[in-house]
Amino acid sequence: MISLRYVISDYIGGGWGKESPDEKYSVHGYVIRGTDFDGVQSGVTAAVPFRWHQASNVDSRALLPGDIVFEVSGGSKDQPVGRSLLLDANRLGRFQAPVIPASFCKKIRPDHEKIHPRFLSAHLQLAWKDRRIVQWQVQSTGISNFKFEEFLDDFLISLPPLPSQRRIAAILSAYDELIE
Repeated sequence: MISLRYVISDYIGGGWGKESPDEKYSVHGYVIRGTDFDGVQSGVTAAVPFRWHQASNVDSRALLPGDIVFEVSGGSKDQPVGRSLLLDANRLGRFQAPVIPASFCKKIRPDHEKIHPRFLSAHLQLAWKDRRIVQWQVQSTGISNFKFEEFLDDFLISLPPLPSQRRIAAILSAYDELIE
Protein backbone atom coordinates (compact mmCIF):
# COMPACT_ATOMS: atom_id res chain seq x y z
CA MET A 1 0.00 0.00 0.00
CA ILE A 2 1.31 3.43 -0.92
CA SER A 3 0.07 6.95 -0.24
CA LEU A 4 -1.83 8.92 -2.83
CA ARG A 5 0.90 11.58 -2.80
CA TYR A 6 3.37 9.02 -4.21
CA VAL A 7 1.36 8.56 -7.43
CA ILE A 8 0.53 12.22 -8.09
CA SER A 9 2.85 14.26 -10.33
CA ASP A 10 1.01 17.56 -9.92
CA TYR A 11 -2.01 19.13 -8.25
CA ILE A 12 -3.36 22.66 -8.02
CA GLY A 13 -6.52 24.41 -6.89
CA GLY A 14 -8.99 25.61 -9.46
CA GLY A 15 -10.24 29.04 -10.41
CA TRP A 16 -13.40 30.87 -11.33
CA GLY A 17 -12.42 33.73 -13.59
CA LYS A 18 -14.80 36.55 -14.53
CA GLU A 19 -17.95 36.99 -16.58
CA SER A 20 -16.45 39.74 -18.74
CA PRO A 21 -12.98 40.16 -20.22
CA ASP A 22 -10.52 42.90 -19.33
CA GLU A 23 -6.77 43.41 -19.84
CA LYS A 24 -5.91 40.75 -17.21
CA TYR A 25 -8.76 38.31 -17.91
CA SER A 26 -8.44 37.71 -21.63
CA VAL A 27 -8.58 33.92 -22.10
CA HIS A 28 -11.96 32.26 -22.53
CA GLY A 29 -12.33 28.86 -20.90
CA TYR A 30 -14.72 26.45 -19.24
CA VAL A 31 -14.87 25.83 -15.48
CA ILE A 32 -15.92 22.38 -14.23
CA ARG A 33 -17.70 22.46 -10.86
CA GLY A 34 -18.68 19.49 -8.72
CA THR A 35 -22.26 20.01 -9.88
CA ASP A 36 -21.07 19.43 -13.47
CA PHE A 37 -19.47 16.03 -12.83
CA ASP A 38 -22.48 13.87 -13.74
CA GLY A 39 -23.23 15.83 -16.90
CA VAL A 40 -19.62 15.84 -18.13
CA GLN A 41 -19.34 12.13 -17.29
CA SER A 42 -22.36 11.54 -19.53
CA GLY A 43 -21.04 13.79 -22.30
CA VAL A 44 -23.30 16.78 -21.57
CA THR A 45 -21.31 20.02 -21.33
CA ALA A 46 -23.98 22.69 -21.93
CA ALA A 47 -24.24 23.66 -18.23
CA VAL A 48 -20.49 24.05 -17.69
CA PRO A 49 -19.74 27.77 -17.18
CA PHE A 50 -17.75 29.57 -19.89
CA ARG A 51 -15.76 32.42 -18.30
CA TRP A 52 -12.77 34.73 -18.79
CA HIS A 53 -9.44 33.88 -17.12
CA GLN A 54 -5.91 35.14 -16.70
CA ALA A 55 -3.58 33.39 -19.15
CA SER A 56 -1.31 32.23 -16.31
CA ASN A 57 -4.27 30.58 -14.53
CA VAL A 58 -5.30 28.69 -17.64
CA ASP A 59 -1.70 27.64 -18.31
CA SER A 60 -1.28 26.11 -14.85
CA ARG A 61 -4.80 24.71 -14.46
CA ALA A 62 -5.80 23.53 -17.94
CA LEU A 63 -6.98 19.94 -17.82
CA LEU A 64 -5.36 17.30 -20.00
CA PRO A 65 -6.50 13.76 -20.77
CA GLY A 66 -5.90 11.63 -17.69
CA ASP A 67 -6.36 14.49 -15.22
CA ILE A 68 -8.84 14.16 -12.38
CA VAL A 69 -11.01 16.98 -11.03
CA PHE A 70 -11.44 16.50 -7.29
CA GLU A 71 -14.05 18.38 -5.23
CA VAL A 72 -12.61 19.91 -2.02
CA SER A 73 -15.45 22.19 -0.84
CA GLY A 74 -19.23 22.06 -0.94
CA GLY A 75 -21.14 18.89 -0.38
CA SER A 76 -24.05 18.38 1.98
CA LYS A 77 -25.15 16.02 4.74
CA ASP A 78 -26.11 13.36 2.21
CA GLN A 79 -23.35 14.13 -0.30
CA PRO A 80 -19.86 14.44 1.19
CA VAL A 81 -17.12 16.33 -0.59
CA GLY A 82 -14.47 14.25 -2.31
CA ARG A 83 -16.29 13.47 -5.53
CA SER A 84 -14.01 13.11 -8.54
CA LEU A 85 -14.17 13.11 -12.31
CA LEU A 86 -11.64 11.57 -14.69
CA LEU A 87 -11.20 13.59 -17.87
CA ASP A 88 -10.26 11.65 -20.98
CA ALA A 89 -9.64 12.89 -24.53
CA ASN A 90 -13.25 12.16 -25.50
CA ARG A 91 -14.74 14.24 -22.68
CA LEU A 92 -12.28 17.10 -23.14
CA GLY A 93 -12.92 17.02 -26.89
CA ARG A 94 -16.51 18.10 -26.27
CA PHE A 95 -15.25 21.55 -25.20
CA GLN A 96 -14.21 24.22 -27.69
CA ALA A 97 -11.76 26.01 -25.36
CA PRO A 98 -9.49 25.19 -22.41
CA VAL A 99 -11.10 23.62 -19.33
CA ILE A 100 -10.05 24.22 -15.73
CA PRO A 101 -11.41 23.00 -12.39
CA ALA A 102 -13.58 25.42 -10.41
CA SER A 103 -12.25 27.11 -7.29
CA PHE A 104 -13.92 24.51 -5.03
CA CYS A 105 -12.00 21.75 -6.83
CA LYS A 106 -8.44 20.68 -7.53
CA LYS A 107 -6.74 19.36 -10.61
CA ILE A 108 -4.93 16.10 -9.87
CA ARG A 109 -2.45 14.85 -12.45
CA PRO A 110 -1.48 11.21 -11.89
CA ASP A 111 2.14 10.18 -12.45
CA HIS A 112 1.65 8.01 -15.55
CA GLU A 113 4.86 6.08 -14.83
CA LYS A 114 3.40 4.87 -11.52
CA ILE A 115 -0.38 4.69 -11.91
CA HIS A 116 -2.96 4.49 -14.68
CA PRO A 117 -5.40 7.44 -14.39
CA ARG A 118 -8.50 5.24 -14.68
CA PHE A 119 -7.13 2.91 -12.00
CA LEU A 120 -6.60 5.89 -9.66
CA SER A 121 -10.02 7.30 -10.53
CA ALA A 122 -11.65 3.99 -9.58
CA HIS A 123 -9.94 4.09 -6.17
CA LEU A 124 -11.13 7.67 -5.55
CA GLN A 125 -14.69 7.01 -6.68
CA LEU A 126 -14.99 3.86 -4.58
CA ALA A 127 -13.73 5.72 -1.49
CA TRP A 128 -16.43 8.34 -2.06
CA LYS A 129 -19.20 5.80 -2.70
CA ASP A 130 -18.41 3.71 0.38
CA ARG A 131 -17.94 6.93 2.40
CA ARG A 132 -14.37 6.21 3.55
CA ILE A 133 -13.60 9.68 2.26
CA VAL A 134 -15.72 11.32 4.97
CA GLN A 135 -12.86 11.06 7.47
CA TRP A 136 -11.04 13.89 5.64
CA GLN A 137 -14.11 16.15 5.59
CA VAL A 138 -14.59 19.10 7.96
CA GLN A 139 -17.94 20.86 8.36
CA SER A 140 -17.87 24.63 8.83
CA THR A 141 -20.36 27.47 8.33
CA GLY A 142 -22.73 25.40 6.25
CA ILE A 143 -20.23 23.98 3.75
CA SER A 144 -17.90 21.04 3.98
CA ASN A 145 -14.19 21.34 3.30
CA PHE A 146 -11.71 18.62 2.56
CA LYS A 147 -8.35 18.15 4.31
CA PHE A 148 -6.58 17.56 1.00
CA GLU A 149 -2.96 17.59 2.17
CA GLU A 150 -3.73 15.01 4.87
CA PHE A 151 -5.64 12.98 2.31
CA LEU A 152 -2.61 12.90 0.00
CA ASP A 153 -0.51 11.39 2.78
CA ASP A 154 -3.08 9.16 4.51
CA PHE A 155 -5.15 7.70 1.65
CA LEU A 156 -3.52 4.39 0.79
CA ILE A 157 -3.73 2.61 -2.56
CA SER A 158 -2.88 -0.94 -3.50
CA LEU A 159 -0.53 -0.53 -6.45
CA PRO A 160 -0.13 -3.53 -8.74
CA PRO A 161 2.34 -3.32 -11.65
CA LEU A 162 1.33 -0.98 -14.52
CA PRO A 163 0.45 -3.84 -16.92
CA SER A 164 -2.11 -5.13 -14.38
CA GLN A 165 -3.44 -1.60 -13.87
CA ARG A 166 -3.85 -1.22 -17.65
CA ARG A 167 -5.86 -4.45 -17.85
CA ILE A 168 -8.10 -3.33 -14.98
CA ALA A 169 -8.47 0.12 -16.59
CA ALA A 170 -9.46 -1.48 -19.91
CA ILE A 171 -12.22 -3.45 -18.20
CA LEU A 172 -13.45 -0.31 -16.39
CA SER A 173 -13.39 1.63 -19.69
CA ALA A 174 -15.49 -1.02 -21.37
CA TYR A 175 -18.09 -0.72 -18.61
CA ASP A 176 -18.04 3.09 -18.89
CA GLU A 177 -18.68 2.84 -22.64
CA LEU A 178 -21.60 0.48 -22.07
CA ILE A 179 -23.11 2.87 -19.52
CA GLU A 180 -22.75 5.84 -21.89
